[in-house]
Amino acid sequence: MVNYSSKFLPERARITEPLTDLTSNPELVWTQTPDTSFENMKRLANDHEVIRPINYESGVPIWLITDASNTAYGAWV
Repeated sequence: MVNYSSKFLPERARITEPLTDLTSNPELVWTQTPDTSFENMKRLANDHEVIRPINYESGVPIWLITDASNTAYGAWV
């Protein structure tokens, strides 16, 4: 999800750097640094208005935009 929506997440590369470094190490050692990175990334993703889960009780209007043809369809909420 983070990679897919990275253009909406400011400073994603800096925040996830410890996680990226962890994947290049053949011996996976989970320490406080990647754990903090993971928690910060979850917080950033959850707080951003574009990818935040819809709160139906907030009163904020929800727009559903669709497009379709004989070969494909798409939608954006």
